Amino acid sequence: MIVKDIISSLIYKYTNKKPVILDFPQHKISKKSIDNHAYKVVHRLHRFGYEAYIVGGAVRDFLFSHQPKDFDVVTNAKPSQIRKIFHNSRIIGRRFKLVHIYFKDCIIETATFRADCKDKGEKTDTLLIKRDNVYGTIEDDFKRRDFTINALYYNPIEEKLIDYIGAFQDIQQKRIKTIKNPAVSFLEDPVRMIRAAKYAAIHKCSIDEKTVRIIQKHAVEITKCSKSRLYEEINKVMRSKKSSEIIEKLSDLQILKYLLPFLNEDLDKDAEIFQHLKVFDKQFKHQDHYILYFWVIFIHHLFHKSDFANTLTNIQSFIEESLVPIQMPKNTCIQIAQFYYHFLLLINKRKTRNKKINYIQQVQFMKILKIDHRIIHYCKMQHKTRYKRHKQHKVNKVSLPIKSPVQIKKMVITDNLS
Repeated sequence: MIVKDIISSLIYKYTNKKPVILDFPQHKISKKSIDNHAYKVVHRLHRFGYEAYIVGGAVRDFLFSHQPKDFDVVTNAKPSQIRKIFHNSRIIGRRFKLVHIYFKDCIIETATFRADCKDKGEKTDTLLIKRDNVYGTIEDDFKRRDFTINALYYNPIEEKLIDYIGAFQDIQQKRIKTIKNPAVSFLEDPVRMIRAAKYAAIHKCSIDEKTVRIIQKHAVEITKCSKSRLYEEINKVMRSKKSSEIIEKLSDLQILKYLLPFLNEDLDKDAEIFQHLKVFDKQFKHQDHYILYFWVIFIHHLFHKSDFANTLTNIQSFIEESLVPIQMPKNTCIQIAQFYYHFLLLINKRKTRNKKINYIQQVQFMKILKIDHRIIHYCKMQHKTRYKRHKQHKVNKVSLPIKSPVQIKKMVITDNLS
């Protein structure tokens, strides 16, 4: 079967295809809209004689009329060469070496053009890519990307967009297409299946039926990915402000049961958990602790159905058992357990003077779950009581003057003479 997939993937050849160069009147991406630091990186690389482009999500988001969250740069300079040009940089990664260029308020991720390791003669037993540090040209680079919508190269200096594979047309028609044969592409990197669902939900794009069937067939391949990568992808889902729609899409594509097995049951579109996620998405811009709220929504819906007692230790062990496929950091796991334990105390109106309880965060979370307004009022009153107690403590605190050893000695002598 793999041999057939590889043979069919040979149809997707773009070596002899000349790129389409789109000018500003066609793509309408102004260099003024590019992040100042990203523009400086591209300009400096050009000044040292290298090619450099803005690539990936930033270009895609601009063409979908969204504001990009970050800007990635790609160049023909190798990581060691980039490091010499930018002293405020650091080489990171093992599977995929990158250079992070650090500025005061952001990090510009800069990568080198890469080629398919199989094209360069490296032999592998499976299609799964475990090492991706084979460098190439821009023609090699676009062929190894995941989807056509991510394979556009923007030169902010000349305001020109380079399109090798009709990606601009795919964006205009709102369709998700893999560059290689879908079967080969998803076996090389199963995380691409999660991204397909994410892009379809965020940009309201369509996925053709053949690709959907292939995703459903190979969804189990998700389990072969590193746990840290899966955790990172889920964090991107919760930051998208479309988490409810993406989770629904993952469920439809049968990925969710392998990604988050504790949601293995068939979830209706009107299920309570999706309603809470929709509220979470709407209130996202007002929430600083989105990771905390996102995971506690799931834990809340699962924990009250379990037979575990409401103790902090039990909650923590329950979270660790539920999130086996994802490598959640230990500190985050403890933080979630403590937050949910305090939440259970408050909704049961158990009086506690635990200083770790953040009543403001608890009120925000209760609003997401639409908890009874009387409990929310109780929580607010607890916060006011703590604030008054803290204020009164500061007023009553008497500041005694600090006396030097000489002054203390004089006081002792005076007392003895008297």
